[in-house]
Amino acid sequence: MKIPDIFEFLNVHHFLKQIYVYRKSVESGFSYQRWADEMGIKDRSYLRQIVTGKRSVNAEISEKLEYNIKFTDLELQYFRALIKYSTADSKNQRDELGKKLVSLIKQKESV
Repeated sequence: MKIPDIFEFLNVHHFLKQIYVYRKSVESGFSYQRWADEMGIKDRSYLRQIVTGKRSVNAEISEKLEYNIKFTDLELQYFRALIKYSTADSKNQRDELGKKLVSLIKQKESV
């Protein structure tokens, strides 16, 4: 199994779930508890709710995930835009953020 490519996702929760599945497949003993401990999150169920989409990714959790996953600069831009896209309140916001995501995908493809 290869590490998930963030540029293949349009939902931050789906991406996080695949990161979890990937790490579980390659790291013996990997669990929500271990992942939460790595990021200094006290409650593993809180992390699980974020991964499964029952809770949104807030700024504090985003920062912890960014550090933990170790994105490239372009991946980090995409991750931040993806969080906003996943929580956009209006169609106009989603459209604008969707354009941003497409632009970042094109940048990745040109590298």
